[in-house]
Amino acid sequence: MFRFTSCFLLLVGWLCIVSESQAQEHPGLRVNPARIQHVRQLEAKALREKDSLLLAESWYLFGEQYQEVGNYQSAHPYFLKALKILEPRGDSYELVKLYVRLSETEQRQSHFQESLHYALTARQVAQRIGSIKGLAIAYRMLGHIRQFIWNGQGTKAEYDSIFFCYKESERLSTLIQDTLKIAEANAFIGALLLRDKAKQSIPYLTKALNLFTLKNDIEWQVRILIHLSTVYQRLGNLRLAWEYISEADHLYASRRLNEHGIRAMIAGCFLTYYEQTHQWEKALDQHRKLTDLEGKRLWADREGALSRLSIEYETAKKEALLKAQKQEIDLRNKALENQQRFIVATTLFSILAVIASIFFYKLYRKNQRINYRNEELLKEQNHRVKNNLQVISSLLNLQSKRLSDKNAKKAVEESRLRIESMALLHRKLYDGDKLAQVDLDEFVRELVQGVLRSYGYDQILPEFEIDAGYLTADKAVPLGLVINELTTNACKYAFPYTVLPRFTIRCHRHKNKIELTVEDNGPGIENAEVSRLVLVQDDRLPNTRKASFGMSLIQSQVVQLNGTSRFVSGSENQSSGTVFTMMFTVS
Repeated sequence: MFRFTSCFLLLVGWLCIVSESQAQEHPGLRVNPARIQHVRQLEAKALREKDSLLLAESWYLFGEQYQEVGNYQSAHPYFLKALKILEPRGDSYELVKLYVRLSETEQRQSHFQESLHYALTARQVAQRIGSIKGLAIAYRMLGHIRQFIWNGQGTKAEYDSIFFCYKESERLSTLIQDTLKIAEANAFIGALLLRDKAKQSIPYLTKALNLFTLKNDIEWQVRILIHLSTVYQRLGNLRLAWEYISEADHLYASRRLNEHGIRAMIAGCFLTYYEQTHQWEKALDQHRKLTDLEGKRLWADREGALSRLSIEYETAKKEALLKAQKQEIDLRNKALENQQRFIVATTLFSILAVIASIFFYKLYRKNQRINYRNEELLKEQNHRVKNNLQVISSLLNLQSKRLSDKNAKKAVEESRLRIESMALLHRKLYDGDKLAQVDLDEFVRELVQGVLRSYGYDQILPEFEIDAGYLTADKAVPLGLVINELTTNACKYAFPYTVLPRFTIRCHRHKNKIELTVEDNGPGIENAEVSRLVLVQDDRLPNTRKASFGMSLIQSQVVQLNGTSRFVSGSENQSSGTVFTMMFTVS
């Protein structure tokens, strides 16, 4: 029975020595309202000023307050929230402390692997930043969690590793002359030796007690006194055991401590002492106290679990609300960005459109000026050509009047008429509404009437059947020369031999072809035969008579038009006279 009770007391001691507060929260062991109020004010200030570091500090203090009263389920979420802020900022001593706190909460909830992970991480961060103080607390926590995993059943190598961590924590604490950390390291070494080497634990526990007394740390003094009482009980020195446990109980009561873990340690220590001294009634009384404390602990666990679930629910609800708000803000920001991009794009497009409009407007005005100038130059050129043609016509007319030879006078007059037809064409081409195009009907009528007037046949009224349309200069010039020659021939060889002269001109368009027909009622061409005009005259060919200048001119103009033509005269014509037909292509 003594052996079992001693083991139980030792286990309770290990559970309580890790930090300054080791109990689960239960009725009567609540967090300090004043401290909680202070921390809440700190959190509100951090949120108001949007200070993330201050917010992380407030959450750390929240977790610390809950951890001190043993409510590890409530402390753990606050430490994790603080970690989310500090971890992205890089390594620091505050991050080491936070990892150590998380290791403690995981260890208290029997999550040993998670606790070991946090302890190792704390040591790595402390090593990276070269923090001796951080390494001291990290080694202390690392030794403590390894001691829980070892639990007296592991290998000697594991035991040595635990002892090394505690000794390293003591050494580092001595370097920085941190009295409390030195005392804590000695207390942990003493608790480790208490299991199998009780006598060797006395110097470490005594040193820890002296240092804690120097620093007036009452809770740690009570814990060390209990451990010393346990040591002397195991060594059989019941007098010293009673002195230490009585002093611990008196110190706890006089300072009105309210620590569940320490109260359980005192009751357990009294229980083993009464069992050794065979004071069974007092032992039973202490056993009842332990049972009552365990019941309160279980009740606190239940309340803590409910509180944790409530906090987790509220936290999840707030996080869901924050997530929804964040999504809404992101959507608004995205819509605002798209709107801004659209405005920028529209503005740029408008600016480009204005610039392009100005550029094209200036280009249009420039082209207008160029076109106007070219038109003026073309009109000036045409005017000079008309003047030159008129001068030539006048010179030929003067020359004709001075000639006495009838044939020469006749040749000059015919040349003058040809020049007149070209002058008329230029006037029609460049004086009309359409530049470089001539109205076919108007051009043909004026040309024919001009020739008739020159030969004194202005009383003859020609018959015109001409489709409406326009011809370009390259087609109008050859056509005008052909009509001029045909009209001249009619005046010379048809009208003098007819009582009632008749002259007909037809010009019809068939898709992209124009058909010209010129007909008179004269005696016809002597020995005319129906044939296509020969494109080339060759004097070496037998039975070939050389064509006149007029006929050669007609031939050359038909060729220039890429057309075909023929004369019909005499018996092949239904009526007397000559009929000329020509077909050519226009665009």
